[in-house]
Amino acid sequence: MELITHKELNAQMLDVDDSEYFRLAHRIDGYRMFEQKYPGQSYMRFLEETEEEYEQTGKLNTNDLEDLMILLFLSARRYRHYACPVPYYPVFQNSFVKDLVRKMRVQV
Repeated sequence: MELITHKELNAQMLDVDDSEYFRLAHRIDGYRMFEQKYPGQSYMRFLEETEEEYEQTGKLNTNDLEDLMILLFLSARRYRHYACPVPYYPVFQNSFVKDLVRKMRVQV
């Protein structure tokens, strides 16, 4: 499977139902995108701070497509490594993830 960045993402890739968000997230070249945009910073801190703010406000405070893609990738990565029941695709569908994809659709 070829990894994608914000340059390759298109509306057709985002035209999936909730159960496909986890697979979509793993197509994103999140580590490379993060390192290029935020060299030397902690990607998990980036995710955790964004999630904390989302929990407090109920809003994602970014419309940047790269950030949204990175956050979706990191959410799936953390979920797969630390909280992953089997099957894990349906459980990954939470409001944070749904809002990330919704905002990504607007940006593409």
